[in-house]
Amino acid sequence: MAIIIVAQQKAGIFEPFQSPVRLEFTLFAARSYFSFVSSNYIGDLDTFVTGICDGLQAAHGNVQSAHPLFQSLQNTAMDFRHDLLIKNDAQVVSITAKKVPIDNQQQPFYKVILEPVEWDGST
Repeated sequence: MAIIIVAQQKAGIFEPFQSPVRLEFTLFAARSYFSFVSSNYIGDLDTFVTGICDGLQAAHGNVQSAHPLFQSLQNTAMDFRHDLLIKNDAQVVSITAKKVPIDNQQQPFYKVILEPVEWDGST
């Protein structure tokens, strides 16, 4: 979550998007991470996209923090109940996701692009 806050500040985004948005997700990892029969399989794209979408919004109002760290935070931007980049993942109207192989010596990483779009509800 701290990475998202830094990215928000660098981009000058201080409030969550209110409009529909487009999400682009790219997962970079060694080719061996993409084989589902491999012992180091990194996971399905849909699992990552779900996690990203859930992580861009605040936790549901019924969620209670069991960890004392979250109960004693001084920085409200780090609170799991705080909207980060979107109010609700229902705002995501377009998703592009892909896996990109990289050199075996590099650690896996991902890139997320989120941008507001004009959308009238039609396809």
